[in-house]
Amino acid sequence: MKKVVGVALLLVVAVFLLPFLIHRGMEQEQAADPAAQEEIALPDSGYTLRILGSDGQVTEMDMNQYLWGVVAAEMPASFEEEALKAQACAARTYTVTLQEASSPRHPDAQICDDSGCCQAYLDRAEAEARWGANAELYSGKIQRAVEETDGLGVLYNGAPIQAVFFSSAAGRTVGAVEAWGNSVDYLVGVESPEG
Repeated sequence: MKKVVGVALLLVVAVFLLPFLIHRGMEQEQAADPAAQEEIALPDSGYTLRILGSDGQVTEMDMNQYLWGVVAAEMPASFEEEALKAQACAARTYTVTLQEASSPRHPDAQICDDSGCCQAYLDRAEAEARWGANAELYSGKIQRAVEETDGLGVLYNGAPIQAVFFSSAAGRTVGAVEAWGNSVDYLVGVESPEG
């Protein structure tokens, strides 16, 4: 089981970090030629979001606070910090794309905490209560993952990607065409023999 989780973790990290690393390499090349620079800004720690909670209340919170809750809800805090960083980048990127399209399900908020609509979100106090004796350790890991990736997202051709992924698959993931009927260059199915 540990081997399956480890391989799945490596696949998730590879899927999210590869485009990021490619983009970072392109940024370094552009830095050598100031005329070729194009500024691409993703929200950072000073950005405020309006979140619709499951209680029906809209709450304003800092992007870092929101991402902490998303990472805590979407990935086990016991995972390696690099995996948590990849999740933070994916969550930040997905948050940006969600903000670009308003939802009739929550017209007064940019995002909700329903994973069926937006992203899962877990309040810090609730997460720490669940973690018990590991609360301080896990909370710190997630905080570092969010802070150390502040402002970083995953881009394709200079635009935020649709940061969707498989946490597990039965031998093969599916591409965008199979999932939604439309083609997305970077969302293609791959073999996943680990399950």
